[in-house]
Amino acid sequence: MENKGLTEILGQVFTTSSRKDKLIVPVWPEDIFISQKRVKTSTRNMFKGSVISMKNLGTVVRVDIDVGKDFKVNVPQQASDDLGITIGSEVYLMFKAAAVHVF
Repeated sequence: MENKGLTEILGQVFTTSSRKDKLIVPVWPEDIFISQKRVKTSTRNMFKGSVISMKNLGTVVRVDIDVGKDFKVNVPQQASDDLGITIGSEVYLMFKAAAVHVF
């Protein structure tokens, strides 16, 4: 299978960089937010996906979400419990343009 870039899979990822060449655009797990519903927010990047795995890391839960590409999201344990997220849950992940690091 061809290794497609993030923007090819997801359409467009907003960033504060003006670069237009081929890029690596990581987003750190602690910079990604999740919600069970689509919400109105100033966040420019929002994608719907499914939880594919979860791992308790103590005070945070590492949630892996498939939105066409896999994202790793760190969620506080209490927030994970409050949201009732489980493997297979459909969620929205979102991150600000400033959270996208460009290399």
